Amino acid sequence: DPETRMRNIIRHSLIVFIITALLNAAALSGCAGREPLIEEPKSSVLPGTETALPSETGSAPVNGTTPLPTLSPAAASDAPIRVTAAPSPSGIPSEPPSSSVSPFETPSAPVLAGTVSLDPGCEVLYDLDLDGKPETVLIGISDPGLFVLVKVGSDSAEAAFELQCGAVISAYICDTDAMDGRAELVISVENGIRDHKIVFIRLNAGSDALESFVFEGSIAEIKADSFILLRLLDIMGTWDCLSEFRLSEGSFGLEAVDGIWTVSRTTERWCTVFRRMLIGLYTSGADNETAVIEPGVRMYPVSTDMRGVIDVYLDTGALGYITIELDGNGRPIYSGYGMDHWFSDLTFIE
Repeated sequence: DPETRMRNIIRHSLIVFIITALLNAAALSGCAGREPLIEEPKSSVLPGTETALPSETGSAPVNGTTPLPTLSPAAASDAPIRVTAAPSPSGIPSEPPSSSVSPFETPSAPVLAGTVSLDPGCEVLYDLDLDGKPETVLIGISDPGLFVLVKVGSDSAEAAFELQCGAVISAYICDTDAMDGRAELVISVENGIRDHKIVFIRLNAGSDALESFVFEGSIAEIKADSFILLRLLDIMGTWDCLSEFRLSEGSFGLEAVDGIWTVSRTTERWCTVFRRMLIGLYTSGADNETAVIEPGVRMYPVSTDMRGVIDVYLDTGALGYITIELDGNGRPIYSGYGMDHWFSDLTFIE
């Protein structure tokens, strides 16, 4: 019967609708209070380049690899490698460690080479005598001043050096003499604005002892086979002056390359002539000329050999020279008088 069949279909649809509604209501009541799910963002790391992370318990990375360090532009340049001291609760040691207790721990850093710049309180590995067995080098500040400790090779032998000073300006390990088979520790220290010294230290050939010498000045630059030294020189007032030196042949010392001290351009300033003076002029002819300089003319020093000549630049654009002698204090005198007799506005640093 068509009518009966239609009623059965409608009744079945109503039953299905009621059951579905009841099921949906039950599902909604079970989800009450649940946090919404947040889909994790997909990783942008390319396959095969994943970086392993250590577990929370501090164990090794999951896949046995560690992240590779990134090489900075500075590290890839020719500049000295800079090694700084890691901060510690006690800071830089206040005095040299007792000889009965080794200050050295097993270093985690690699063996360094080339020119290395150090900060006081840091410890590095460096093959000072180029025998294939690196030494551990430690520099620091103690009550009397600078101290340097070197642990030789894998042995327990330690060599020490101390020098009274107020502060360490700079410290380097370098090898500017490829023929002697040893690297040098080059440390600039100061006891005041006029008292700068450079300490050169290296291992004695064939022994675990240190040899050293001290030179006046401070290190301005380390080149492949020489050093540029900075000194305060009293020439026409006090000036920052630079000169090139190299390690001496046959002995542990320094020798001048050309003996000329060039005035640093950072200290360029004019000096005003106070009394008439006769100076030489550099000309293009076979013979140099002389000229009488009147009061009011300004000049500044360009270079000097600190023995007999100061080269000067005049405000007229000419390049000349003053013939000098040195007094008992190593200061130049001209025609029997000090430079402050001839110039009105000299600046001396005492």
